Amino acid sequence: MNKNCTFEAWLNGTIVLKYADLYYNPIDCKIPIIVDYSDFSKEDENKVRNHQKLLFDKGVSDLANKWQKQIEIQYLTSENKDVFTSNRIIIIEEILFGQNLGIEFTSFEPLQLTFYNSDLVQIRDYAARVINDGQEYRCENVQSVNSPYYDTTKIQTEQYARALWNHHQFLKNLPTYKPKQISKIWFKIGLLFANGTMDELKITHARNSRAIARSIGMPKAHPYIASSFANDSKSDKNIFANAKKLDAIINYCDENNIQIVQSFHYNIKDVRTLKKG
Repeated sequence: MNKNCTFEAWLNGTIVLKYADLYYNPIDCKIPIIVDYSDFSKEDENKVRNHQKLLFDKGVSDLANKWQKQIEIQYLTSENKDVFTSNRIIIIEEILFGQNLGIEFTSFEPLQLTFYNSDLVQIRDYAARVINDGQEYRCENVQSVNSPYYDTTKIQTEQYARALWNHHQFLKNLPTYKPKQISKIWFKIGLLFANGTMDELKITHARNSRAIARSIGMPKAHPYIASSFANDSKSDKNIFANAKKLDAIINYCDENNIQIVQSFHYNIKDVRTLKKG
């Protein structure tokens, strides 16, 4: 422990945590004193960590509130509110969970956001670890706003990720929203598993996925049915191996008072659905 490493020293910017990636070294500033959490007393370390979380949460709240304010008039005056909200939701899901294509920078309309590829990689890493998997994010790279090395023009990629997810949830809760996935093959097949129809079809057609697909007028759906019957964890067609899809199906059933059968619950017992908030 270093007696000069106190919460107050960190708060006023005399020292900088080595994890903080938003500091810079202007010409008129001295080189910062870089410290580690182990240099603090346990009491001061806890104070620093708690304040970092407060600063992180405030940045997230400011971003999410700004986007909410921006869409208020657009939403109220929109002739098709479903389209308005679903378009934004699709874009947010692409930012958070899309594939990294290595393009130098990508613009996302109508959110009016542009990210460099390196930023998108970090945003999607946070989304995968924290939003999907529920891992703890400890805000260790958050700077004190009083630090002379703090670049106030920058927003952390992790704050963007969390604020986008919060905005996503806000949009989903608007009264006119209907899930875009409802037209997707996986969504329709998932609902048949959830409401028990697939159990009956499995018996009627002796577990023949092609016959079942033809009987419901969806001949191209047989890979989804077969993979889900087998609960193949390596197949992207298996409904029960995709936490995001399961979450969408379960939410739809809850919102529309559709009773989910026991066989569906049995198949997802080892799958953690998408964590929120």
